[in-house]
Amino acid sequence: MPLVDNLSNVYQRLFDRELIPFVGRSEYIFELNQYLKQIYENKGCAVLITGEGGVGKTRLIDEFLLRIRPKTTTVLRGKVFDVETEPLSPFGSLIDKFLEDCGRKARLAVRIITPDISSPLLNIFPRLRSICPIDVPVVSHDEWEIFSALHRLFENISRLYPTVLFIDDIHCLNPQSRRFLQFFVKRIQHLPIMIVGTSRLHSDDSISGMETIQLKSFTFLETAKFLYHIFGGEFSDRFQRWIHRITKGNPFYIKEFLKDMLRKNVVVYSEEMGSWQVEKDITNCDIPPSVKATIADRFERLTPEKLQFLRMAAIMGERFDPGMIKQALNLGTQKLERIIAELSIDLLIPVVGTNHLQFAHPLYRQVLVEKMSTSELRRLHIKTAAMLQKIRPDDSVSIANHIAAALDRDEFTPRLARLFLNAAKECERTGDLPRAHRFYRLADDSITVLDQSRLARQIVTARMIIAQFNLNGQIYDLERAEAVVQGLIKKGFLKLGFELGLKIYRYLFDQGDLDCAERYIRKFSRMVAKDQLSERMNFRLKVEQCLLWRKRNNIEKARRVLKRLINNFDPEIDFITHCHALNILGLIYFVDGDYEAASDCFARLISISEQLGNVNIKMVGLINLATTSILQGRFDRASSLHIQYAEMIDHTGKEHKLPILWESQALYHILEGSLDQALKLLKQVLRWTKAPYRKVSASLLMTEILLLQRKYTQAGEILEQYRPGRVNFAGMDEWLTFYYRLRSKFLMKIGRLSQASRAVNKALKISEENRFNVDRAQALTLLGLIRYKKAQAPKALTLVKKGLTMLIKEGAVGFLGPLLWEIKGVVKDRNLIRDGVAILREIRATGWLAKLTRSRKNQARILRIRTFGGLQVSRNGILLKNWKSNKARELLCLIL
Repeated sequence: MPLVDNLSNVYQRLFDRELIPFVGRSEYIFELNQYLKQIYENKGCAVLITGEGGVGKTRLIDEFLLRIRPKTTTVLRGKVFDVETEPLSPFGSLIDKFLEDCGRKARLAVRIITPDISSPLLNIFPRLRSICPIDVPVVSHDEWEIFSALHRLFENISRLYPTVLFIDDIHCLNPQSRRFLQFFVKRIQHLPIMIVGTSRLHSDDSISGMETIQLKSFTFLETAKFLYHIFGGEFSDRFQRWIHRITKGNPFYIKEFLKDMLRKNVVVYSEEMGSWQVEKDITNCDIPPSVKATIADRFERLTPEKLQFLRMAAIMGERFDPGMIKQALNLGTQKLERIIAELSIDLLIPVVGTNHLQFAHPLYRQVLVEKMSTSELRRLHIKTAAMLQKIRPDDSVSIANHIAAALDRDEFTPRLARLFLNAAKECERTGDLPRAHRFYRLADDSITVLDQSRLARQIVTARMIIAQFNLNGQIYDLERAEAVVQGLIKKGFLKLGFELGLKIYRYLFDQGDLDCAERYIRKFSRMVAKDQLSERMNFRLKVEQCLLWRKRNNIEKARRVLKRLINNFDPEIDFITHCHALNILGLIYFVDGDYEAASDCFARLISISEQLGNVNIKMVGLINLATTSILQGRFDRASSLHIQYAEMIDHTGKEHKLPILWESQALYHILEGSLDQALKLLKQVLRWTKAPYRKVSASLLMTEILLLQRKYTQAGEILEQYRPGRVNFAGMDEWLTFYYRLRSKFLMKIGRLSQASRAVNKALKISEENRFNVDRAQALTLLGLIRYKKAQAPKALTLVKKGLTMLIKEGAVGFLGPLLWEIKGVVKDRNLIRDGVAILREIRATGWLAKLTRSRKNQARILRIRTFGGLQVSRNGILLKNWKSNKARELLCLIL
């Protein structure tokens, strides 16, 4: 779709220029239709649609009324406003609507406003005198006469056609209008009248006789479908789940969040990718003002005691203990139960358990907190903390939470420093790393302000840096961290100093600075050599050295030492380091091309992590096993592992791991044959990742796609950007091999065969030196293609066959798709790829299979007129089976 059309459609749907998409709700439409059928049998009915504000009650009725045939049914709509300008104004608006639809004809007005009811009606609705020729004196009438006259009027209208009366926001009716509605509902049993109303809240004074339908919010799948219909395309699963979680599936909230994100350029249309993309971090998005105003309006309608209860609950969290609120506000048991019951009726607090309640929507708590003044927040937090210290003195995390929210820097005490330290340790133990890091930082600030001993500061600082690294893989002040390690080891705090030292090494290693990492690990080893290291510490240090050897291409030594370490070390002493060693060994097998051995290591890793309940280790095992499965051609297993990994990211909040998932998924799509999808994923990786080595890998994979798509200019630009010398490939020999293979492909495509041969020979040399068997097989195949293209010598095909045979022997059949495509583009002999195509059928690489088996004779150039429903025209004439609309056929007739 063109950019302008796409933007226009989205803005029209979101900014009220057209109805928002109608998604789901089929069961509600069916139920309303069952009631509608009754009025065609002269059986009246009244239905009340209830639900929280913004859940889509009016939109449901809009869709229902659109489906009613106007030639056989009269449909009248009215709305209740907070302030009624005249008596019974909602029903007067229904009469106006009827007369307006009929052209305000006096003849018709006389038929419905008969003389016996004209006096009460014309006196209560004076504007009707202008179209009703009856001269009626101004006389006062009691309520019964007015109600009876109004009832007769709607009865007269229904005699013309069966009638549907829709009144929006019935909960806003004033007492007189509510009494009439109650009067009216009781008297329509034998009239062809259907009354439909919407009400935002459940009320004790609801209209008796009206059947209630409670409308629920969207499920996750309905939310995803709603987004698809608005934007005309799919978003990432992560974004869809975030939207559903923050809005709880409320359509109004979804719409307002999307509008706000469009205004702030969080969601933008990428013309390059041809779809809508999330460009900024969504986790820090503010609540849109329109949503805040809607929620705040609900709170303003509450009584002071209910509002006080909710404010205290908001201080305690999204889930809260009503017993604590009872004690904090000095409420009696009966009063507490009454407040909870009324708030539950108001759909603000659904009861979720016997001891705890929660807000019906997470946005309610945020709005309540934002509406409170700083002094009030401070007072309530201090009050809650004091109460917790009496009731639950061991709950250091909750107490620290409330004290931290009300604390000023000049109020730090040694007691508070100990509290924050204990709370941080508890959060670390339970895996709540963001709060652990926050409490360590507060403890560090406390000790700094109090000017306590240097050793105490070093201990707390070390724990804070470790928590920070575990949280996001970053160390922001490297010099300070190194000084803390030296100070701790000198003072005898070997265990903590050792832990921080390894984190510094891993930080340098992860940044791709192998020289600095190697220098530091040597320095660190000398630092701790004088001390008596435990068996666990020795094991960890040697495992980290093996990781460095692997990156330095001393792979055989790393493999040998790791096997010995794993066999001789008891996992129960330190299962995390044991798993780390197992993962490194799996990666060594992976790089060597021994995918079966690598899969075994990663599967063991997942099994151990599940037994011990460690999420981080399981995530590492899942993504590594998924990538290995892709290269083996086990696409179904890889897809299943990707889904598990994505769910774990969603549950743990480790969104910094998303680029790892996207890159693995991109590899899946490349080897399966879905190149456009792979390209989108890699662009997301480059936008989100901060790790230099991941930028290299994603860019090279993107180059592979561009070469397969014959976009040689773009591919050449990326290859020039990542030329060795401009980019440090130290410790990335497998990617350097890949770079030279890509460069040789590029040069072959543009006809520089001698240069291509030199580039592929470099790839062969590196792969042979490092025993990268799978890379060697692909390089051999490529070298054979270059020689065949250069001299058309059949002997060159021996290298191609040798490379394919090696690849299949190593079990790396996932690479066959793109490799066979390259062969087909150079060699005309289809027998050469016959065995490979058979393997592609077995592994279900459907994308490449379709490309490789497509017959050129059957290919026809197609003209598509998408705007008119997919009309297709080939060289042989019109393909009638592809007609999708009469409009397309009419267009062609006009052209002819």
